[in-house]
Amino acid sequence: MALFDRSHVVRLPLDGSMATFTFDDFPRSAYETGGRILEDAGARATYFAVGSYMGRTVDGVEQFDKDTLKAAHAAGHEIGCHTFDHIKLGSCERSFVHETCDRNLRFFRETLGTKETMKSFAYPYGDVSLAIKDEMSRRFTSCRGVRQNLNIGKVDLAQVNVISLEMRHAAELDLNAVVAKAAARRSWIVFLSHDVSENPSPYGCTPSMLSEALNALAAVNIPILTMKDAVAAIKKGAG
Repeated sequence: MALFDRSHVVRLPLDGSMATFTFDDFPRSAYETGGRILEDAGARATYFAVGSYMGRTVDGVEQFDKDTLKAAHAAGHEIGCHTFDHIKLGSCERSFVHETCDRNLRFFRETLGTKETMKSFAYPYGDVSLAIKDEMSRRFTSCRGVRQNLNIGKVDLAQVNVISLEMRHAAELDLNAVVAKAAARRSWIVFLSHDVSENPSPYGCTPSMLSEALNALAAVNIPILTMKDAVAAIKKGAG
């Protein structure tokens, strides 16, 4: 669901394209397998983590534990907010949305022993209303949605587009074509996935899919940035 409000839209003042890898919910394999593949390529990801998922298995997928969270953070990956409760926000009151984000922030600060804030947000299930979109855009430097498209020319920082790197969309994804278009149009390409394994969930990807995306980006010299670093580059260029 794409809800447009021009006050959140900014021009991409890019000399070239850039890419970001994001993983929602934060399955353990997203870092223990996916994160290591990215690190070997000199890249870092944004993990949109759900505090209530730590140490649990959700829908058959093992989620992050304390050690995985600490390792990802120490390695320089970004920990983004995906709420503490992971529920659809479109029909929620503004007060609840802030409460679940506050709880998530407190949880991760306590777990990581840091005073850092969470700068990037992803809507659970991509569900959002105009009111909640406005609230989250005031709180976070970027909010990522699930609408599939490149971010070309302009980007709605309150509902950033994605390219799904998930098994459920694998048959329709031509990675080389998408990356070539991103390079030609000076775009921001934001990949979305969940778990990373040889037998992933419908919402995850295989290691080879992740490596293929990295190779395609490397072939056209598209740099990889976390969400917060990409937004910082956009704002610096616009300054």
